[in-house]
Amino acid sequence: MEHAPVCEQVPSPMKMPQKLKTPKDLMPLYLYLMSDDSIEVSGQSLDAQPDRKAGPAE
Repeated sequence: MEHAPVCEQVPSPMKMPQKLKTPKDLMPLYLYLMSDDSIEVSGQSLDAQPDRKAGPAE
């Protein structure tokens, strides 16, 4: 049994645009992190796309 290259096994996010967050969706978190309001946020892992499962796009 031959295996397909990884690039063919994992669907491209461009083929599933409904699962991608837009820059407009993501920007509030980035603006918050760049502001003085987030001065005490440190050493944490923040998820800008919480509705998305970890790992390759499905």
